[in-house]
Amino acid sequence: MRGVVRSWAFLRQPFWLFSHVFVGTMIVFCLWAMVWQIDRHGERRDLNATVAARLDETPLDNVGLLAALAAADDPGELEFVPVALDGEYLEGELVRVVNRSASGLPVEWVVVRLQLEDGPGVVVNTGYLAADEEAPLAPVGTVTVRGWLRTDEEKSLFGVNDDGASFRMPRLSVGAVESRTTDGVALAPGVWVQRADAAGAVSGPTAVPLPPPDGGPHRSYAVQWAIFGALTAVFYAAILRRRARDDGRDETISDA
Repeated sequence: MRGVVRSWAFLRQPFWLFSHVFVGTMIVFCLWAMVWQIDRHGERRDLNATVAARLDETPLDNVGLLAALAAADDPGELEFVPVALDGEYLEGELVRVVNRSASGLPVEWVVVRLQLEDGPGVVVNTGYLAADEEAPLAPVGTVTVRGWLRTDEEKSLFGVNDDGASFRMPRLSVGAVESRTTDGVALAPGVWVQRADAAGAVSGPTAVPLPPPDGGPHRSYAVQWAIFGALTAVFYAAILRRRARDDGRDETISDA
């Protein structure tokens, strides 16, 4: 019995050369996405460790915050440090950070400025409201805002550019808030406060919770990308083998 005859000459045809490049690119992308998700999982693990370590720290007051800002080489060193700051909310239109979600629903963060007693202004994320819900006015007089320090959000690879044309912005950063004000109040650079509770905050918005202490979906996403890449390679190899077998059969028949 004659064995299966395969002809691989088709591999050098322009269509198949393009196909090799396309499939190879897809496999490389799947591998890159897998590694990226593994890195994200590691970042989430480090984040959980940071949050857990700082939950029991004594909150910084106004003086402690200024000392910490002066001592920190990078604002990132202060991520999730608890604070309890005394000051007065500054007047002016509230800034909204758009394209956020809570419980699967679209929401917006409501951002205000807190003028510290004997210190600079501090950006405060008071919490979230529905996109079409109007935020109430900030309370008047001295308040105490409790929460955690967070750092400026950076633009992602596919993030929307902030044109600064309105009081709605795509991500929260001190510079973006400062550029939207005209009263010249200096703001503590690089960090803002994520409100922890309703005490001394704008009434209405729901406080943004801390990240849940789990690994998130990144590990399962990494496995999925690995499977996608492997299946792409297996299916493409099967397609090539079948085409080579069919071409080999045709050549055998024509020779006969």
